[in-house]
Amino acid sequence: MEYPRSILVLVVCATVLLANGCVANRSYRRYNEVRPAQMPMSVDIGTIASDSDCADHPEFPLSGQPPHYYLAHIEFDDMGELWSIGDLAAGSRTPMSQLENALDVVRRAQKLASTQDRELVVIAFVHGWHNNASSYDERRKNLGSFKSMMQSLSCDYGIKVVGNRPVLDKRPVLVGVFLSWRGQSLRGDFASTYWNRRDAATRVGGPSMTEVVTRLMFMTKGVPLAPDPNNGCEWGSAQGKELAHFAIIAHSFGARALEHALTQPMLSLVLERQIQARECARERARRHPEQPRLDDLTAPAPADLIVFLNAANDAIGAKEMIEALKRSQIKIKRQKTDQTESEPRELSAPLMISITSDGDWATERIMPVAQWFSSSALAFRRYDNHDEKEKCEAEGQLCDHHQGYYYRHSEASIKEMRSHLVILFGNADSCKPKGINNWPFFQVLGKNECFCIDSSGENPTTRDECGLDESDRQKKFGSDTGWNGTPFYVIGVPKKLIKDHNDIFQDGTVDLLTTISTHFEILLSRNGPATMSFPNTSAP
Repeated sequence: MEYPRSILVLVVCATVLLANGCVANRSYRRYNEVRPAQMPMSVDIGTIASDSDCADHPEFPLSGQPPHYYLAHIEFDDMGELWSIGDLAAGSRTPMSQLENALDVVRRAQKLASTQDRELVVIAFVHGWHNNASSYDERRKNLGSFKSMMQSLSCDYGIKVVGNRPVLDKRPVLVGVFLSWRGQSLRGDFASTYWNRRDAATRVGGPSMTEVVTRLMFMTKGVPLAPDPNNGCEWGSAQGKELAHFAIIAHSFGARALEHALTQPMLSLVLERQIQARECARERARRHPEQPRLDDLTAPAPADLIVFLNAANDAIGAKEMIEALKRSQIKIKRQKTDQTESEPRELSAPLMISITSDGDWATERIMPVAQWFSSSALAFRRYDNHDEKEKCEAEGQLCDHHQGYYYRHSEASIKEMRSHLVILFGNADSCKPKGINNWPFFQVLGKNECFCIDSSGENPTTRDECGLDESDRQKKFGSDTGWNGTPFYVIGVPKKLIKDHNDIFQDGTVDLLTTISTHFEILLSRNGPATMSFPNTSAP
């Protein structure tokens, strides 16, 4: 007798569930929980790392050392709602919600940074599959790794290299915010939970996460004052927040949640500020016709950096975002001052980065098959100009593949979407003539390899320095010129740098992000915040 496939799947899942147990839909970091096993909400009000703390200990964490960063937790339930809503009214005896507590932590850190003339760096993290905010995860999984990374950064940040000597500068005030959800539904790491946790991540990336990330971003960086037509359409900065930086990192299904929660409102913010700048230019031309026309306009960037690590999300959302950035001609500009320069120079920098390892078995192998199984009821199409690639790209669209292909694969797995590749350039000695950590070359702590960051061609930051010939470029990027020249970087990296899907809080990932951040002065810069740049196409 043949049984329907759905019944067999249910039997297998039920067997796995009975044998291993279900991970409850619960919170781990709230006050006044009924269950005694619940842990209190964690907020480490750490001191700023001092020279004596770090001089003899190049690698953190150091057992017994107090944390040198602030830490707050915000949890989402399986429907994507905040676990901790609470009474936000001032003076209430009810403990703060996790969101209000996190905002208060940022507020206090901002005050400390301002008092001591230090920079404020807020880094939020959204974990992925098989993780949550439990005490086990604090010991062995993403939560513990995130805390170790923050402790390491508390020593690494603020160190500048002059010649070959590290020189201590003012370390920033660091704040970490751990955004957690029910990333694990069954005990043990089972691929059978792919669809269940994929759909949960989509729900988690809803209005509540959008609210959380937006509030954290605005609390950190403020909201800029509207551009003034009487002052060259300059934007006013948020008072006291000129030296504040906000970055958010997400992994696996956490990246899926963050993409769903953030890309649409981020695009809305970008376009709103672009329209404001163009309206200001039009009003300036009306009020002051004797002044020269503003050909290039600017607006403050909403965030400093958004990173998706081994994103377990279909590429269609990223593709739409990149195409929107191409249509609006948005670029991100940053000011950088090198040791040999007296004046800062302008660099084109990223706003979003999606990084995927060639060794990521989850997104390279499991995801395409799993997405194929769930696509039977969906309607895909072939793009209008599929057979006319040059015409298609001239219109700002990527149409190399059938639409279903983008649904089954993540963005960095599609070579035509890549803006950059990390190339294994050689052993550590091959980096030395170019200087250690000298862009686009960098080394990784504990590895005897030199890596090079190569661009696809349209964004010629590093093109041709990594030694790729035309055939290599065609093979790795899908063309010799490259399609993605936007501030949404899509980066493929080798297994030598990031080993697999879960290998994210190790030296390879950290050193890659540190190299990018250092080169573009993303999280530490006294040259002012990043600005969006675009042509003035509306003023007369």
